[in-house]
Amino acid sequence: MTKRENFKSLFKHNLSFIGVLLLAVLIVYEVSFYIFKTYRAFFNSDAAIANILAEEIVLSESFFPSHWWYVNNDLWIFFKHVLVIPWVLADKNGYFAHAFTVFLVTMFMVIFVYNFLRSLMLS
Repeated sequence: MTKRENFKSLFKHNLSFIGVLLLAVLIVYEVSFYIFKTYRAFFNSDAAIANILAEEIVLSESFFPSHWWYVNNDLWIFFKHVLVIPWVLADKNGYFAHAFTVFLVTMFMVIFVYNFLRSLMLS
């Protein structure tokens, strides 16, 4: 078997894997483009709540600031604000901190759902 025939055989057997891999790369690119570029135009105080809470945590030196009012009686234990705290400590609390955190949370959720579906044998 020549190198060319070996390559064709290998490519034919791995075509679906290559397609899924290319699709995954495209999806990650599109999600990151939306988060880092497009969403900046729609960024508002409702979206920045994690950044604001992270800054209040650092300023009050308490994980649960006593003067912070949680809407709908929600108590945020682990959410985006925890991942923004290092950015606040580095004095870089801005849109990039928000976008990077949202990207990490999004990738975590995609991997979590994928693994969960695999454990149920649904994917």
